[in-house]
Amino acid sequence: MSQFAQPVDVLIIAVLPKFELAAVERMFGIPQDEGPGPVGNGDVWLRQIQTRHSGILNLAVAFIGDQGNSTASASTTKLLMEIRPRLVLLTGTAAGIRGKVKLGDVIVCGLVVDYEGARLTAEGSLPRIDRKETDDVFLKQVQLFDGRALTSNWIKYFQEAQQQLSYAELPPASVQPESHAAWIASGEKLLADGSLAEIAKKHDERIRGGEKEGFGFATAANKEHVPWLIVRGVSDHGDPQSKDGNEKDKYHPSAMNAAAGYIRAFLEDGLVLDNLRTLTEVYDRHASNQWKPLRIEAALISTEDKTGIEVFAGFLKNNGVRLISTPGVQKYFASVGINIESTWDFTGTPKLFEFRATLHPYLLACLATTPDASERCSALKAMGMCPIGLVICNAKPAPPPAGGATLELAQYIAEMNIGVPLLLRWAIRQWTTTATVVSPNDYPEVVADLKQNRMCLSPGLRKQLFRRTLRYVFENDRHATDAYDRLWPKDL
Repeated sequence: MSQFAQPVDVLIIAVLPKFELAAVERMFGIPQDEGPGPVGNGDVWLRQIQTRHSGILNLAVAFIGDQGNSTASASTTKLLMEIRPRLVLLTGTAAGIRGKVKLGDVIVCGLVVDYEGARLTAEGSLPRIDRKETDDVFLKQVQLFDGRALTSNWIKYFQEAQQQLSYAELPPASVQPESHAAWIASGEKLLADGSLAEIAKKHDERIRGGEKEGFGFATAANKEHVPWLIVRGVSDHGDPQSKDGNEKDKYHPSAMNAAAGYIRAFLEDGLVLDNLRTLTEVYDRHASNQWKPLRIEAALISTEDKTGIEVFAGFLKNNGVRLISTPGVQKYFASVGINIESTWDFTGTPKLFEFRATLHPYLLACLATTPDASERCSALKAMGMCPIGLVICNAKPAPPPAGGATLELAQYIAEMNIGVPLLLRWAIRQWTTTATVVSPNDYPEVVADLKQNRMCLSPGLRKQLFRRTLRYVFENDRHATDAYDRLWPKDL
């Protein structure tokens, strides 16, 4: 356990001490001769920073000490078990694809690909690609911050750190870093032959960099149920010119200053943990052992993001789950040949104006009822309804003005989706009777869980979905607040 009076919010792990830990220490004002704090059994430094959205954050800084995914996995697991942060960041340098990223740029990654995985068969070795992905809410926070990273304090912090480098550490050309929210390829080989671009072409064009620790780090973080991000500074292009030619090692300190500066700016101005922290602490203290399997008889669907919803809904329908949706989503399903009930049909009430009945009191009552509550179920059945154990919903934030166009405050508010956040808040309150799915990325996991447990959601998955919903709701609130602050500052 950490020696902070409060738990650690963010753990920052550097790969190597020479350039990478040194850059993080420089960025957060840790003297290089300062000894580590009394945390666990390793070298960990403690700091606090003031942030825009989450007040004072408690930080812990540590390092792995050696390269490779196996070492990264073991070290990360040990640190997470000792410190239990709410978010963990891995930082270091990476090779970047020439032509897509520049030397000194920063790659911010929430999805890492193990490009060396293989399956040995009678026909020989076949590729076996594995991916690890972080919590979707933190990816969205990165994407929101990425759009304004250059106007934050990031470049200022980078330039201040550059001034502290010795002449021998400065690159041969000036560095003007840019950030890239992208994927990273991870393996055990040091990329020096120019093959990184081919790896991206083979596996996914969203890959922008390659390194040797990210997959082991992400595997450990996911196993310990800690959200994670990887922030890498591009120090080379993974080709002979970078490794043996005139670029060799000359951009390493600058790339790390760019990465460390980005981390500091993101924590100060982009990360949201505060309200989520309070609720998840309450959850951990009082509810973590009260989850039970939840039988799913009906599901309510209200999704703006239709990715994967046809397959997911088809699975539920084929397994006897009654499907209800808002009228707009019902029309979409009808267009793809899936017939489901609308919220008006389910509640037996006539349509009124343009409203969708997402928050109809009958629906709210169905969300507060489990199939084993016999009296309530009988009352619902008499009205043609049943308990709704699964809520599948998401909403895209109202878009900001494009190309410098103006947008009236009233128009922005009119375009906000209020039904989904309110529905999710009600479902959070009814956590004992309802589960929520807010991301298409969760559909395969839910399907597998329901198959394994005879159409019941397991307690373990229910816990994870609950946490993801909390993060989703608070991220939605922050997006609206940021837009208001940015677009109408005079109205404050």
